[in-house]
Amino acid sequence: MPQMSPIPWIMIFILTLFSIYLIMINIFFNSKINKNSNLKIYSIKNNLKW
Repeated sequence: MPQMSPIPWIMIFILTLFSIYLIMINIFFNSKINKNSNLKIYSIKNNLKW
């Protein structure tokens, strides 16, 4: 590919980090609060599908 601007790759990188961050928070809270854990994981998976 000829020179692409780095901005889209930075956006993808930030989105990836943000999704990982959300999943880590989700796992952390699920370990503290086991209620509705499946619901939280399911909602995050749906959000990542777009």
